[in-house]
Amino acid sequence: MCLAQPKYGNDLSEVDLLARKISVDSYQIIRSYDNSPFRNYMVAREGLAWHYFGGLGVAALPNGRKASSRLNDGSISPMRGADKKGPTAVLRSALKAGFKESHASVLNQKFSAAMLRSDESIGKLVAYTNAFMGKAVRTFNTTWLTRMN
Repeated sequence: MCLAQPKYGNDLSEVDLLARKISVDSYQIIRSYDNSPFRNYMVAREGLAWHYFGGLGVAALPNGRKASSRLNDGSISPMRGADKKGPTAVLRSALKAGFKESHASVLNQKFSAAMLRSDESIGKLVAYTNAFMGKAVRTFNTTWLTRMN
């Protein structure tokens, strides 16, 4: 039943907004701890390499992940194989989920070498990346300006 449920990374608002809620709630919990006399805790969802080692201590999960296997490879990346609607849907999910509270976040996407054999294909990947980054920056700046006021 768990494997058949909708997954983050497929541009599904119900799931993406649930990821958003988890992001906001976890941020608020982490920031609520007093770390005096040091600065307050920051939230950084990097997940670059620790997922290999972190997974060793985690039991099997309802999403089909086997016990002791690596965790997800980036903090805002969909679980391996869960994104079925293509890379643009992943970007839309990440933008809806936001993760704006995080000091740092990572979104990993993998493309085959065959997709990068021509200048035209490389140009499309550059345009794809620029479109996402432009939207992400506009979203971040709006949030940042709102916090400053």
